[in-house]
Amino acid sequence: MRFTITAENDPAPKTPVTLLIEGVAIEPVTGGELSVTLPTKAAMDYAGPDDALYHPTGVKVSAIARWQLPAMAAGGRWKQRVTIPAMEKGYYRVAMSGATAGPPSDLGPFLIEEVYEQVWMFISDGRAQLTELFDPSVFPTGTRPVPGPILVRGLGRDAGDAAFAKPDTARRRYLYTSLSYYNGSEYVPAAGTRISGAYFPKRGGSGFNKETQTVPDNGINRWGCPGNNVTLKGSAIAQETEYITEAQWKLNAYWDAEKSECGDTIRVPASRYVYLPWYHLNESAENIQDHFGFERGRVKWRVRLTDESSYYTRWRDRITLNRRGYTSWWVAAHEYGHAIHNKALGGMWSTSNCNPHPVNKPTSYTCSFS
Repeated sequence: MRFTITAENDPAPKTPVTLLIEGVAIEPVTGGELSVTLPTKAAMDYAGPDDALYHPTGVKVSAIARWQLPAMAAGGRWKQRVTIPAMEKGYYRVAMSGATAGPPSDLGPFLIEEVYEQVWMFISDGRAQLTELFDPSVFPTGTRPVPGPILVRGLGRDAGDAAFAKPDTARRRYLYTSLSYYNGSEYVPAAGTRISGAYFPKRGGSGFNKETQTVPDNGINRWGCPGNNVTLKGSAIAQETEYITEAQWKLNAYWDAEKSECGDTIRVPASRYVYLPWYHLNESAENIQDHFGFERGRVKWRVRLTDESSYYTRWRDRITLNRRGYTSWWVAAHEYGHAIHNKALGGMWSTSNCNPHPVNKPTSYTCSFS
């Protein structure tokens, strides 16, 4: 199924917002379940009033709405409404996730399809805006471009993290970042990516002591505590590997911390739309190259949510993943298979009845070799 989320009234400070969720069945559906969560609000509630956003990894976020999908024929439509409680001025994510099931066919049983959609609500005195992805450009000048209530600078403390269990005196020499993405029900570490930070004088001037670290499996990195009148600022990327190029968007555009936050853990949100395809392509590429015994070098890739399908373009040597493909191991492996085929055989064979070629429908003999 394909889903859209739209607002039925403009977001405004301290005013509830009603969102309309609509779905269209691309194929027959026998049922399924959908839920809506507010991960930004959950992070605020966990940390406590006036504290920095923080939500521990591995803890489920409670749903504010949950529905069972009815059986539908292809083309069938479904819709529901959910009311988001009043929020202060800020930037908040609403996430819808779930799974759909369908009937078996001559090709075999139906595989459960996971679904995910989100919308970000920007609320201010002067305007309100919905964006599909986190967009730092919506923030007024002088404010921190981070989720949650609008803040002028890095303020407050959070609930900390037990990953570095050290005495207080030792912990206060450092601060910690926890880089994670939201998978639809909980925060998951964005392991294997890179996070950077540098120290900037509050009175202005260039940064110094820049450092880039690889994010470990638990998602937590340690930094030296910034001194008085100094702010630690940074960002994160899904870097190039031996298999793929660097992601087109940053994994995280901005994070910062101050001396008052030393000893605590700063939650740094990572983009699901960047991390998941980066991770799936790397894992798929490694497995496929090992299986065929052929190394093809880095392939370019991107995510285009509005495209009708995912595909590999041989003359650009680039994989494009759409909104249904960026979450899937199978799609990543399929498209990387085209990329390695193109390099190994010096081009793609001429085919018929092959564009597009959905995995759940028969196409042609020549298509199977492309």
